[in-house]
Amino acid sequence: MVVGAAVVVMTAVVVGVADVVGADEGDDELHAAAITAVVIRITVINGRLLERDLMAVTLCEAFDVRIIRHHVGKRSDSCQDRAVETVKVTFVIEDAMPNRWVGPDVTPNLLELASTGGRCEAGGQAVMSSATYPNHASFVTGLQPTDHGVMVNRVWTGGEFVGSESIGPIGETIFEAARRAGMSTAALLGDHKLVGVTGAQVADVHWPPDGVRPDVELDEFQYAVNRAVIDAYDSHHPGPGAVDLTVVHFNDPDTACHLHGPDSAAARDRMRLTDADLGQLLERLRPEWDDTVVIVVSDHDQETVWGEGFDLAEEFRRKGLPGIVEPEGTCALIIDGPDTTTLMGLDGVDGAVVLDSSSTLVWGPEGQVFGLWFDFLHGAHGGPRCREQVAVVGGGHPVVAELADALNHRRPSAVDWAPTIADLCGFDLPGATGRSLLSGSSLSDRSVNRPAASPEG
Repeated sequence: MVVGAAVVVMTAVVVGVADVVGADEGDDELHAAAITAVVIRITVINGRLLERDLMAVTLCEAFDVRIIRHHVGKRSDSCQDRAVETVKVTFVIEDAMPNRWVGPDVTPNLLELASTGGRCEAGGQAVMSSATYPNHASFVTGLQPTDHGVMVNRVWTGGEFVGSESIGPIGETIFEAARRAGMSTAALLGDHKLVGVTGAQVADVHWPPDGVRPDVELDEFQYAVNRAVIDAYDSHHPGPGAVDLTVVHFNDPDTACHLHGPDSAAARDRMRLTDADLGQLLERLRPEWDDTVVIVVSDHDQETVWGEGFDLAEEFRRKGLPGIVEPEGTCALIIDGPDTTTLMGLDGVDGAVVLDSSSTLVWGPEGQVFGLWFDFLHGAHGGPRCREQVAVVGGGHPVVAELADALNHRRPSAVDWAPTIADLCGFDLPGATGRSLLSGSSLSDRSVNRPAASPEG
């Protein structure tokens, strides 16, 4: 379908405000008055028009109306030429927010956001281990931990375990891919180590700078409180219309769940405060709401734990078994260890899965942690019982309805969000193994003609 030689169609999501700038001479007065007053919004996803916008383009064709569009980022001084803008995506991670506590009492702002789009009530699904850094690495790469290399919070280098923030993920991140496509990004992260874990140093704006613990109010575990993240947004972010992709991390629920247990009244109070902080962030997005998609997820759940940690390394020594053990809350990563049959025969091991030729992940019974533990900590994660994630989409952009429909039909994995964001923003992420929520959606199969694009659009 040809809609005019001046139309430039972008792959993935492109949102344009197109001025109807003229009709054939000789059209009756009513026709001319109607045409000059019309401004249409056209949404193109993977080269396909939404059904609503297909009708608008067909109407323009019928009246031989010229639609002027430009490449992303191009701005014209002409009142007749309006810039095509990509959808503005804000990706929010509420660390350890339990999906079961999403409801009107604890998360009214999150539910209000879901009312503009949708929610996967069963929740999303974390990668294993269900720890913070493996899942954030998956969020930004669309890769499984065996591919991006962050299987637990620390990374095995072949000789020792080191903090994953010092290495970062293997594979291209959404920040790198967006920069390659000429798009702008920002990352404001309550856990300063996530700057390195997610490779956010390459974002146009990242906070805290260089992943160094900031001189702001900190929580009990020395991470920036949510309010400090909002303040950083106000002081560092150029504004919702100026950035194509913004990633925000709120850490407060994770700290509260570790300290008090995920189902405690004290943890729920912190969840309510986090929801209020989310509401503050959403208010800052209102000026560009019609062009905005907001995605809110959590990286993992937590479970209530008790007692002393199970020392699997000592169990190996006692039984003369090979292997290096890295405890990760309710699971442990084993390097060059016994086979799964031997592992399953050990007290304190309820499950095991081989990750690659040298790495095996094990977990224990409910409430058990591995390694050194403190009796003042009542929540932990890492094993399969903590894989459930929050998964909510909202915003004012028409594509939100497509995302909501996808959440009604499939449970997203942590690896699915990066390719979804890539499709929304309009950049390629070819290495991702996750599946975009926009793939296989109910979009029209009728395509817009793709003329050869020039540097000027």
